[in-house]
Amino acid sequence: MDAARCLNGIISYISRVTSTGTQFRAAVYEDILKKNEQLFSLLAVTVALCPKAQKQLDEAVLGQLMAKHREALNALGKAEGADTLRERFLYACPKFINPNMPDYHNAQGLAKHNEAVASKQLAAFAAEVTKRKKIPTLRQYLSLYAVSPPPAPRRVTVAAAAAAGVALVNPPPDSGQPPASCWASTHRGWRVSDRA
Repeated sequence: MDAARCLNGIISYISRVTSTGTQFRAAVYEDILKKNEQLFSLLAVTVALCPKAQKQLDEAVLGQLMAKHREALNALGKAEGADTLRERFLYACPKFINPNMPDYHNAQGLAKHNEAVASKQLAAFAAEVTKRKKIPTLRQYLSLYAVSPPPAPRRVTVAAAAAAGVALVNPPPDSGQPPASCWASTHRGWRVSDRA
């Protein structure tokens, strides 16, 4: 949520600065546009992993995000979603630096010095995406069960309970039910005993 709020502020600022007609050199303007695209990619990854972050975004930023990165936002629940989010992360992530001293005498080791750190960060990101992959399906099931009505109580007679091998506990005296039958519904507060 904090990442979405920060990225939203930065993207809004870049949008205001570039739309006011401020004169930039061509190279600086291209760098700003590239950084803006990277920020939108990071925002798409953030919103895909945490859908509640959409509430933190301005309407203009959310509209641009939906127009540019709709497939990344919907990618988490799909089979190829992890690959899509991994591509967005690689495109937009900052450059990771290895704090260890490189071996300057080994040219091949020098070229791969910082690549090891980037691959570790990518592996950590992929593990997080894999953990969160089932969340959209789980959220759908929870919302389905949240709106379904409770089961209707069913009337159980003493003869049917005896045939099933279950003894009924009589309902409370103020319920108006005769002692020979009761409602076998646990959400009404009456119990069904397993003792015959």
